[in-house]
Amino acid sequence: MRPLSPVHETVDEGFAALGAAMAPGFGEVTSVSSNRTSIVLWLSWGGRCALLGADLEAGPNGWTAVLDGGAPDDERASVIKVPHHGSFDADEPRIWSEFASECPVNAVTRYTRLVSPLPRREDVERLAARPGDLNIAGSLPERLQPAHSAFDLHLEVASGTGLRWAHGPVGVIRARSSSPEDWRVERFGAVETAPAAL
Repeated sequence: MRPLSPVHETVDEGFAALGAAMAPGFGEVTSVSSNRTSIVLWLSWGGRCALLGADLEAGPNGWTAVLDGGAPDDERASVIKVPHHGSFDADEPRIWSEFASECPVNAVTRYTRLVSPLPRREDVERLAARPGDLNIAGSLPERLQPAHSAFDLHLEVASGTGLRWAHGPVGVIRARSSSPEDWRVERFGAVETAPAAL
């Protein structure tokens, strides 16, 4: 197992934001975006590889920096946990051209605590065009419900609705391998596959 992010620049920025180089008693303590500090993991065992994309977003201190570092040991991932619930701000086509095997198992987790849950239809269409199978864990809830916590209320006031999606049914995607070329994907609960998810 090898962490690919956060990259050195983000770590340095985080220490600076926390005031590591400031004299005691001066300055404001801040933080770096939590998505930029996401821990992307590269798993490798017996010729098999998986890339767990966390919530890392695209950009110079995000996926660009990770990809510019090259795939560990020049290997290719057969399983990819698609970053940031398939959202456009984490979209980096180079993941599939430089880190992925020819036909990987792509897994996305649904995020329903937004007025427009992720992945959105356009996200699914974009990801379905990438190499490999697309699997989406979790399904859309059938109804909206009022915000019931301070955090939810903050999100919903920002969106102007005062409502959020109820939690939908959950799903699990399990990929197992007996050899680098042989992967078996099992789906439990609410799991959609593209193009059926479109």
